[in-house]
Amino acid sequence: KSGLYKRGLETLRVGGSYAPSAAVLPAIIQEFKGSYPQVRPILCTNRTPVLEEMVLNRQLEIAVTTGNSHFTSLVYEPFQQTELVVFSSTTHPLARRRRVSLRDLAAMEVVVLNRQENGVTDIDKLLRRLEILGVKVTIVMSCDSPEAVKACVRSGAGVGVLYRSIVEPDVRTGAAKIIDLPLPNMQRDNYIVYHKGTPFSTCAQDFFTFLRRYRTAKER
Repeated sequence: KSGLYKRGLETLRVGGSYAPSAAVLPAIIQEFKGSYPQVRPILCTNRTPVLEEMVLNRQLEIAVTTGNSHFTSLVYEPFQQTELVVFSSTTHPLARRRRVSLRDLAAMEVVVLNRQENGVTDIDKLLRRLEILGVKVTIVMSCDSPEAVKACVRSGAGVGVLYRSIVEPDVRTGAAKIIDLPLPNMQRDNYIVYHKGTPFSTCAQDFFTFLRRYRTAKER
């Protein structure tokens, strides 16, 4: 371990888009702290474009994002995959059905994340693919965060669309059910994002190495 940590508490700011922040980064950061107890991690959760701008402006040294905008000044290193799913509360009529068709989805009210001011989201892409298949869904509510989407679904506002890794903890506790639908493949890559021309601080370099080891272990 670097002598950096012998001088006192060091702050590590890690960016994470919603899916990695909900599914993997808290456990990774906690494990990292076990090896580097003098590090005080701060997890900054936001949308991918916001995190990219923060890395570009040197407000973050490293982030883990779903998707990317292909900035030439940034490096996007593949990390993991996730996918969009449709989910409901366990009391929703769809949750009790063995088979659900895309036509059934068209009859449902849908809760989604707010669209980005610029660019096309994964949810936009999914909705367009559904329209090509002749399915036009009714969006009844847009929310600023995944937790708000899940709360609306629990309240009965409709079915939700989020990344699987965000919904699975609620499935395990019995608060939600993922609806098995014949949807187009919506798997997306997660990336480790950092600035191409800026060397890591020692603290960030250690965390970057830790992320790579985590990825390698999961690939085995």
